[in-house]
Amino acid sequence: AQEEGLIRRDYQLEILSRTSQHINAILEVPTILRTMTAAAIELVDAAAGTAGIVSGDGLVFSEYHKEGKIRPIDYTFKPGEGLCACITKTLKTHISNDAAHDNCVPLNIRELFGINSIVDIPILNREGKLLGCLELHNKKEGAQFDAQDVFMLQGLAASTAIALENANMLIQRNKAKEALSWQKEYYENLLNEANVYMEV
Repeated sequence: AQEEGLIRRDYQLEILSRTSQHINAILEVPTILRTMTAAAIELVDAAAGTAGIVSGDGLVFSEYHKEGKIRPIDYTFKPGEGLCACITKTLKTHISNDAAHDNCVPLNIRELFGINSIVDIPILNREGKLLGCLELHNKKEGAQFDAQDVFMLQGLAASTAIALENANMLIQRNKAKEALSWQKEYYENLLNEANVYMEV
């Protein structure tokens, strides 16, 4: 059993290392979230998973991964709603291997996605501010999420936080470039109009 545990840990570390390198080369938020979710499912042998991103005052979930397929979903949880309420308040990992008796897991969500066990990992930036949330459902063969799974998923969330911050910096830089370009165009047009006016 100890040897099996070491093999599992080495396998998880290899996935974590590979994903961390790959994820930091991506500069688009949806692709970062998709890559992280797929890696997380593989990392802990979960049946399904999703990732939400903070937008305004809510957490927005737009894709659900299950059995190798990705389907679009459209969920926005406001502060105080559902499992995200536990995450947004505490900024700590939430794990439940008995979702039916967990007050943090809303009944409608539990039934809709067939959730028996669940783990939610907050994605925090360097200042400890919430950027998003990684959520995995149902370990395969009825296994339970454990401390090693949480440790590996927190490592993945930390890499993802860096990737998200880099992507957001690029978005801000591009917005600033667009604003400068618009200003430059505006003033050039203004000058051209002034020159035309002065030539008349």
